[in-house]
Amino acid sequence: NCVMKTVTENICIESATEADLENILEVQKSAFIKEAERHHNYEIPGLNQSLEELANEFNNSLVLTAKLDGTIVGSVRSSCKNGICTISKLVVRPEFHKRGIGRKLLCDIEAKSIKVFPDLNKFILFTAKNSFDNIGLYESAGYDKTDLEFVANNMPLISLEKRL
Repeated sequence: NCVMKTVTENICIESATEADLENILEVQKSAFIKEAERHHNYEIPGLNQSLEELANEFNNSLVLTAKLDGTIVGSVRSSCKNGICTISKLVVRPEFHKRGIGRKLLCDIEAKSIKVFPDLNKFILFTAKNSFDNIGLYESAGYDKTDLEFVANNMPLISLEKRL
């Protein structure tokens, strides 16, 4: 009477270490290449981030990884100041999409951010305007679209926020 576990149950969310950075960057690029293809735009910052830039972000952010059997399949980061926490680079390897890993990363980065920055009153994040899967995930997690829309490297972005 064997019960199959869902992938999410086998996912371990951990704080990233410096040793994880190369693998995080690889997962990030695999995720953003899909976005680039969907939007016909290869200038996305997440796609072209260098290891050095990631290391700088790592030193100034909370960074989590999602590991399956010890292999990084997803990651997310947040940086918080003045009561506002910006969540960024929520990435999952494309072959692991639609299995709840992104949602788990989002919940865990929120919880960790609140612990580290108890004065938080708002989460904010940005996504491509046409990334309907991402927007659906964020809205189902309590985020609302704001009026803020802008273009970065020819990519129309929107902002979503969640007040605490």
